[in-house]
Amino acid sequence: MGTLTFTLSSCSRSWDAPRYSHYGDTHGHTLVILTLMGCTEVSTLRRPLALHSGYDQNTALEIFSTRIAVVIVSEPVFEDVLLAFSVSENLGKLSSHTPSDLGLDCVFGFKFYAMFMILAGHSLLFLVGGPVLNETGINKADSVMDVQNRWIPMYAHEPSSNAATIDSVVRSIANEPFKNNQLFVDTFFLVSGFLLSRLMLVELDKNKRINLFSFFALRYIRLTPAYAVVIAFYATLFVKIGSGPLWDARIGLERDRCVASWWANIIYVNNYVNTDMLCMFQSWYIAADTQLFLISMFLVYTMWRWPTVGKILLFVVLALSVAIPYVITLISRLDPLLMMFRTELEDISSNAFFKNSYVKTHMRGTPYFLGVLLGYLVHRLQQSDKKVPRYSFNSCRDLRHTIVVAKILGVAPNKYIILFIPALPFVIAVWFGWILSTFLLVASLYSSNVFYDPNYRYYASDAAVFASLDKLGWSLGSSWIIFACITKNAGPIEKFLTWKPIIPLSRLTYSAFLVNGVVVLHHLGTLRAPTYVEDISLPRGAVGSAPGYKYMGPGFDSQLIKILISHVFVTFLLALVLSIIFESPLNAIQKILLRKGNKQ
Repeated sequence: MGTLTFTLSSCSRSWDAPRYSHYGDTHGHTLVILTLMGCTEVSTLRRPLALHSGYDQNTALEIFSTRIAVVIVSEPVFEDVLLAFSVSENLGKLSSHTPSDLGLDCVFGFKFYAMFMILAGHSLLFLVGGPVLNETGINKADSVMDVQNRWIPMYAHEPSSNAATIDSVVRSIANEPFKNNQLFVDTFFLVSGFLLSRLMLVELDKNKRINLFSFFALRYIRLTPAYAVVIAFYATLFVKIGSGPLWDARIGLERDRCVASWWANIIYVNNYVNTDMLCMFQSWYIAADTQLFLISMFLVYTMWRWPTVGKILLFVVLALSVAIPYVITLISRLDPLLMMFRTELEDISSNAFFKNSYVKTHMRGTPYFLGVLLGYLVHRLQQSDKKVPRYSFNSCRDLRHTIVVAKILGVAPNKYIILFIPALPFVIAVWFGWILSTFLLVASLYSSNVFYDPNYRYYASDAAVFASLDKLGWSLGSSWIIFACITKNAGPIEKFLTWKPIIPLSRLTYSAFLVNGVVVLHHLGTLRAPTYVEDISLPRGAVGSAPGYKYMGPGFDSQLIKILISHVFVTFLLALVLSIIFESPLNAIQKILLRKGNKQ
């Protein structure tokens, strides 16, 4: 006999207005934001000071949204602290750009495009795990224990006559960029490791020493204030800004988790401690990245101080990061990745695979340590006299132009072609790199589709190989793109990654990552009708049982783009507010207070 389960909730029709309003609360919050973010001119006036103070009289500075007279009677450091809260100054920092002497401009594109896919993946994750209209289809049953106390993934396929069920969504290979979305998280790990290695080596070469404690403390101070603000919002105000049949069950649960586990987030151990009460589902990444940062600091310093020992140690750590996921997946008979099944995603924070494997640092280290290695190689190359020629696109183009000109002039082109023979090995090497990296990226992204085949029979060895090599292949392919961009061998791809409009957006990726949970959870909590999950991994729209609804069949629908753009747009809008009010000012104050020679 089956089991009938009742969940206490509230009911409403899709066209009903909210039964109660938090207008008073949200109106007050809006006033606070507008007061801080307003667009009118604000000035601070300084009284005449003693000549030795260095101040000019009657100097006006734009700071906030109302005209306030602020008297400064102390050292110039207070002027800088006050300016740190200037909206115009902070907006200018976001939009300004000076080309990097280290050739790191392509990192802007990596960060933005990867974050775009991560945000879209989060939207899909919560929409599939929320109330859906076409639930019939392939689902993953709860894991069961065998007699040896090992988790065995059990798959159950329910045939359905409806072609547009969850079945068709999760099995479609076109949806792999969203189903295997964890690879875009690995992109951030790769970039983080690369930047740590590259910039730390530059600092070591310049100053010949580094205080590792201060180095780590600066990172903590830079990341934590904005993070703490979002955690506090989850624990206090979030539950008051919306309503819906699922609001109390979903947002109330998030509040309770943050009240119970905020301290684990603040010390960046929440992916190992209190994982049953994980505050902010995406916060595991910040903890894992911080832990990998701490380990890699010592690796980079060792490579700089004792190059041979350091390189051996890095290769050992990198090999272990590949081997550990293989061994754990094989022994514990785990899934190869976080499967995009509805039963897995109803509450991702309580998902067994998510909290026991997916979020663990020892399962995610491969791309980070590969990034550290890439940063070391790029640093050594840029510090040496050897330069990688720009032959991938330019030489082939110039060769074609030379042949055309030779023909026009009536000169045998062979005399000119011979000039390009020395470049031929570089041309072949660069193009081989692009072909190999493309293969690795495509294979890594789309290979997970085999595990969604309803006829697939689970083998722990297959899952173990995938768990260890999938992120390695993706990271190797991405590493080549970074290397090619830095050596100016990426052609149009470099232009795509360094496009100026994405520079300010890339600087908002950390804040966007923090606030994205608010956007997707608010959308889920306020739903008053089931979502129809369509192909392309995004919903066709919340349709419910509205009269006159007619299913138009699978395919592209403008509603898909609307939901994607709305989630991304609102996320970056909130990220802008968080960045200007908290992240950017506090980072600026940190630099002011730690400025060399400043005694205040």
